[in-house]
Amino acid sequence: MDCARKIRSNRLNGYLNALRMNTANFKAIIDHAIDGIVITDIDGKILLTNLSANQMFGYNPDELCGKVLHKFFSPISLTQIADSSQLELEACRRDQTTFPVRVATCSAEGDGIAVLANFIQDISNEKITEQHLHQQACHLEEIVKERTDSLKALIKQLELTQEETRELLQKEREIGQMKSRFVSVASHEFRSPLSRIQLSASIIERFYERLDRSKIIDHLQKIKGAVAELTNTLDDFLSVEKIDSGRIKPNITAFDLKVFVEDVCEEMSFLKRARQRIRCHHSGDMDVFTLDKSLLKHCLANLLSNACKYSGDDGFIEVKTDVADNKIVITVADNGIGIPPEDRDRLFEAFFRAGNARDFTGTGLGLNIVKSYAELMGGQVIYEPAIPHGCQFHLYFNA
Repeated sequence: MDCARKIRSNRLNGYLNALRMNTANFKAIIDHAIDGIVITDIDGKILLTNLSANQMFGYNPDELCGKVLHKFFSPISLTQIADSSQLELEACRRDQTTFPVRVATCSAEGDGIAVLANFIQDISNEKITEQHLHQQACHLEEIVKERTDSLKALIKQLELTQEETRELLQKEREIGQMKSRFVSVASHEFRSPLSRIQLSASIIERFYERLDRSKIIDHLQKIKGAVAELTNTLDDFLSVEKIDSGRIKPNITAFDLKVFVEDVCEEMSFLKRARQRIRCHHSGDMDVFTLDKSLLKHCLANLLSNACKYSGDDGFIEVKTDVADNKIVITVADNGIGIPPEDRDRLFEAFFRAGNARDFTGTGLGLNIVKSYAELMGGQVIYEPAIPHGCQFHLYFNA
């Protein structure tokens, strides 16, 4: 028997002793109790109630006497009431309204009298308070959840901002590196052709009267070649800037591919050395296609320029166009110095130059531009080594 139950039992024994001494005095004592007190026999028949119990259930004094107590609660047996030190139940008033109660029961026996004392407490206000606290707790949980979700969203936004900041910083570093490379490459690539122009122009100026016509033409050709080299270098830099800024939009038109390639090869023939040869070959049952002529011309001109530059004095350059299975393949092949295996993965990077090309002039932008232009037209460029040596670049497009 727990402490509270023992106290209630002792209190009940005191009530019973008072009852045996003076019923009126006992009734006066329990009527002053705040909780409802209902005395029953062991069968649950009500013997005595106090004022609080009568008011609680809506009955006049003595009207509850003779009734069975457990009938006033939600379905529960007399045994459950008798065996429990404390229960929370739904009680029913006289007007059939219900209310929550807490019932504590203890038994006592003296002089052959065995009774049960039921201490009944109306806990309506307590339940209302509990419900209010529960609602408050739920509301606080919602607030906490909202704040937590907001905090998570803020953290995610901060993470995204940090990532964007890192990307911007990386982009800024790349731009800075590109500017440094630009200055370095430009200063180097401009110096050499400008020096040749200055030298040839000075020779013509100083020795014009003594030079024969063939020598003058030779120096003029050198000046023309140096100017073309400067123009190509500037075009490369401008092309990279336009590609990076997204200002290049393909202008798709229909044209005769075979004639177009032959014309480009003819225009670029001034770059080849005296004994170098350029041959064009077309195969397939279609000639007219739709691509951007300007971008495609730049791609071919760049590949042809590299083929002439990196091939020997008697080098052979072949340009093939092949149409099959609704695919266009344009191949520029040479028998020049080729690309070392260790450099092939970086071949299309801006400003990258292969290890065996350091003694040749160049910006390292050409193949990067070819790749970008090919992709703008929905195609791609692929490198493969030629046999026994040299390079092959294939431009692939949908017919």
